[in-house]
Amino acid sequence: MRQVGLGADLRQARKKSQMSTRSVAERLGISHTSVARTEQGARIPEVTEVIALCALYGITGHKRDQFIERVNDSDGSTAWLATGPATAQQITSLVALERQAVTITDVSLNLVPGLVQTPEYARELIGTGPDEEWLLSTRLARQALLTKPGAPTVRFIVDESALRRLIGGASVMRDQLDHLLRSRSKSNVAVQVIPRSVGAHPGLDGSFVMLTYPDREPHVYIEARRVGLFLTRPQDVEPFADGIEEIDMNLLGEERSAELITEIKEGLPDE
Repeated sequence: MRQVGLGADLRQARKKSQMSTRSVAERLGISHTSVARTEQGARIPEVTEVIALCALYGITGHKRDQFIERVNDSDGSTAWLATGPATAQQITSLVALERQAVTITDVSLNLVPGLVQTPEYARELIGTGPDEEWLLSTRLARQALLTKPGAPTVRFIVDESALRRLIGGASVMRDQLDHLLRSRSKSNVAVQVIPRSVGAHPGLDGSFVMLTYPDREPHVYIEARRVGLFLTRPQDVEPFADGIEEIDMNLLGEERSAELITEIKEGLPDE
């Protein structure tokens, strides 16, 4: 696992101080590659190192205490980069990032997004077993994000093919599409569909989630076969932001999207 949220914030603090990684390394008596790896999330710094960095960057008071606490993830707000199968730490970090976000844009190519999946739909995807039960309950618990006080603005961009894929059969899918339509009643939730007539679009490169924050760089989260990857460097995030802008040019409006979802639901076979 690799810590990325703290590293991204330390990088931002260094840039505000107009210091290079080399000059910081010289002041701390460590290698500049260690500074760079900490900022990239490839290295977890010692508490004493973070204290020294805060002093170097002029970070004091409560903000300094927050940086120190985050070394041990005592407030649950640290973002992690997973390099193996999904773990409790990875999912806890995703929940923390979602909770802190101001806006979330979920671009989903093959499946209905996890934050709006029904239990039956999610179970078909996750399977059964002790680990699977934990994953299922955690996924469903994450959905409380949509209704919590100060909830982020969430936009679900779903490819039409995901809505037509019969996960669990017609009955499960009918309930799922109903749930997706009901989610639109929340003032902070929008659902838009990329119609099949669009053809090629940036979302075909793979599903992803973009999260924005009031006081840090945007994050992009990518998940594949229970392996999660968080991107925080501006040069890594920018292509995804550009992709969303391009997708926006071909999206159905919210009302037309709801009409299409309804049409697909009503066209499902009886069981």
